[in-house]
Amino acid sequence: MKVNKIRFSTWLSLVNLVSIIGYLGYFGYWYFQKQPKFSGQRLLLIEVASGIVLLALPFAIELIGKFYFPQIELVFYFVFSLPVDLLRIRITDVWCAILGQI
Repeated sequence: MKVNKIRFSTWLSLVNLVSIIGYLGYFGYWYFQKQPKFSGQRLLLIEVASGIVLLALPFAIELIGKFYFPQIELVFYFVFSLPVDLLRIRITDVWCAILGQI
């Protein structure tokens, strides 16, 4: 099946990618200026950067397998991947607080 137009799931992945890059840009800037917003920020930056790999995974599978996922599956995947990244950020903050690193 050949898809010539940009699919809705592609737009959702772009929204996720922009939010990840924005997070990495903002908090990465402060981290590299030696003014981190909280301790444990390096680990969180690594975790959020790994979200880019998870974001590219469906596209890589489609490219390697030479098929297309149904749109509803990709929409659910991308709709729930952004809150998972945000939840990961909050969980890391809580663990840092529990361990007394903040």
